[in-house]
Amino acid sequence: MSKRRDSWSAAILLTAALPCLSYAALYDRGNGLIYDSVLNITWLQDAQYAQTSGYDGDGIFNWNDAETWVNQLNYMGVTGWRLPTLTPVNGTSFNSNFTYDGSTDYSYNISYPGGASAGFTGNELAYMYFVNLRDLALAKPDGTVQPGAGLTNVSFVDAATGKMDSFINVPGTEGYWTSYLTSTIYTFLFQMETHPGFNDVANKSALEGAWAVHDGDVAAPSSPPPPKHGRGHGRGGNLMLTELQLDASPASEPAAFALLSIACAGLGLAKRRRIS
Repeated sequence: MSKRRDSWSAAILLTAALPCLSYAALYDRGNGLIYDSVLNITWLQDAQYAQTSGYDGDGIFNWNDAETWVNQLNYMGVTGWRLPTLTPVNGTSFNSNFTYDGSTDYSYNISYPGGASAGFTGNELAYMYFVNLRDLALAKPDGTVQPGAGLTNVSFVDAATGKMDSFINVPGTEGYWTSYLTSTIYTFLFQMETHPGFNDVANKSALEGAWAVHDGDVAAPSSPPPPKHGRGHGRGGNLMLTELQLDASPASEPAAFALLSIACAGLGLAKRRRIS
């Protein structure tokens, strides 16, 4: 067998060995902290912690008071919390024209898998609603009424254990403030009840919810030292599967994805050569 065929065989073997490798987003770190490995942010599991902690009677604030609360928040010794943020859907500037398909910033279905901005990660609340929780907007991307719309699910599969887990106290407010000000009077608000799945622009004096989020993985478990292993004994550049140390932690996902991508590319080329 030639060295070239050996290398293709290795790629095919790697691809076959990794069919179930997944890149789940949410990790329950314990103590009410949920880490999103895609957005690289940590959410408070309790969306209405301002109320349940006793800071405020109902946890509903105007925008200035929401900012005051989240900026002073000290959760188990962790400070530096903020309101969820967002960036323009088009990547350059905010577009306030109304749409149904998630193609502007004043729209239903931002990040929705079937919309114009499918999987968009720049709007943290929209990503939570449509991608992490898989809830549906009031209207479909084509503008027609969506059956089963609304905040009907707050559960997710914990990527660390594979078990079902849930956020708590997410329903109960019209929407949640974002940290981005569109002007001195208005700011973006993500609606979850009356107009679920809509990225709205609201007056800062309105009374809405405040869901605290923190950059990074604030409760990441300590990483064990890398395992020791010997050199492979393959010839002709073969990739020995015994040398692949694939970790299930978020930090290893880019490396695993790169390996899988290379393997898939090799498999595609092998098939193309066989056909030709």
